[in-house]
Amino acid sequence: MTKYMKAGEAMKTLRISRSTLHRYTTDGLIGRTKIGRYFDYHEEDVFNLLNKGVKRKTYIYSRVSTYKQKKDLQNQTEMLKMFAFNAGYTINGVYSDIASGISFEKRKYFFELLDEIMDHKVERVIIAYKDRLSRVGFDLFHYFFKRFGTEITVVSEVWVITNLIQKRYLRR
Repeated sequence: MTKYMKAGEAMKTLRISRSTLHRYTTDGLIGRTKIGRYFDYHEEDVFNLLNKGVKRKTYIYSRVSTYKQKKDLQNQTEMLKMFAFNAGYTINGVYSDIASGISFEKRKYFFELLDEIMDHKVERVIIAYKDRLSRVGFDLFHYFFKRFGTEITVVSEVWVITNLIQKRYLRR
């Protein structure tokens, strides 16, 4: 499924003018689709141009609060790998932290993941629960990730929706 972005978002992402965006579409570097009176630009083309052919990646992020939960961290990571495999995602790496969900002070790997996201190199981050990113302010992270073209897949929510759909169709 092709994802699109508005002209303003494409120009802001690439740090280019409207005339340069027009030239890129004329040269075939960025695809566009006319929707109503305006064009929407192919998100994948914008990110490919930005990253010069580097394929955007899918990462797993897992976190627990204390070292006593290290086994839980391993189980969480394995569950996320299984989910990704079943969903058909290729995992390019795993970031894991043992640190508080409120404080970011000791979350070295979380910041490494953010650096990748800000470089527009990440297509998707898979997490078990919303609070694995942060106990507070998930909506802020959702906005931030989306701004850099990164999707957050929350496995607990995907499974709830899948179970509801299955129950609905099994009743028939």
